[in-house]
Amino acid sequence: MKTSLCFLLTILFSCATTPLSTAAKPANPAKAAQAAQVAATQFDGAITAISDKAVIVKGATGEKTFAIHQGTVFGERAAKKISDFKAGDHVLVVFSTAAGQFKAENIRNPDADKKPAQKKAKAAK
Repeated sequence: MKTSLCFLLTILFSCATTPLSTAAKPANPAKAAQAAQVAATQFDGAITAISDKAVIVKGATGEKTFAIHQGTVFGERAAKKISDFKAGDHVLVVFSTAAGQFKAENIRNPDADKKPAQKKAKAAK
């Protein structure tokens, strides 16, 4: 009886000290969070409407309206103007969120903004 009680207490103690979850943790949680944040601040789609004040983009996850402000950059390295974009253009919008509103920080066409050297290299292949 004494042996059975010791055995039972040993099992209970080992169960109490064993962690309940043995799921693997990400190798670098900060890096994973940063990647999620980057993904959440970019939106890819086609322009459905554009004005001096806002651009509406329809993507795979729905439609979003982005406010255009004085600091909005058009094209890669500010190589374009708002007038270079029209409805139907494929764009990637990098945005921030302020007061529940999406603010366009950069609007660019990822295909058209490639450097000329990259286009020539593809044409040569």
